[in-house]
Amino acid sequence: MSTTSAGEFSWLHKLMSAVTYVIAFSIGGLLRDVTDVMDSDRAGALGMRSLVTFLVLTIILEGGLSFTGNLTAMATLSYKSTSLISFALAAASLLFAATPRSASGNPRTAGIIVTLSTATLGFYVMQSLTSGLWRPVFNTLLANILVS
Repeated sequence: MSTTSAGEFSWLHKLMSAVTYVIAFSIGGLLRDVTDVMDSDRAGALGMRSLVTFLVLTIILEGGLSFTGNLTAMATLSYKSTSLISFALAAASLLFAATPRSASGNPRTAGIIVTLSTATLGFYVMQSLTSGLWRPVFNTLLANILVS
């Protein structure tokens, strides 16, 4: 957050946010490509084990840091969606979701997932890059609602 603009994201933050979403979705696509060539059961087991392992490690790590009162390290590792823990959990979740077994039973479900992923990426990129246009309108609208 930029302290010079009352907590608003600066243009560089917005651009970097858009870039990181593109990178994240690209990594998701690469994970899918890797799991497509694997045996379905092996890919499913790898995805499940990875997700469970990261969840357990996260709980142990965060619990340990909380118990010892090391809140600075806890915040550094787990603050918001840009943290190391969030990245590891997201990567494990993507690996789990990208297994052929999870979508092969219903091609329509796979199509919906792809469509929603693309729409989500587009929404965040457009929201980030065009906030200068829509934020003043919504700020005024919300202020008027609060006044009334």
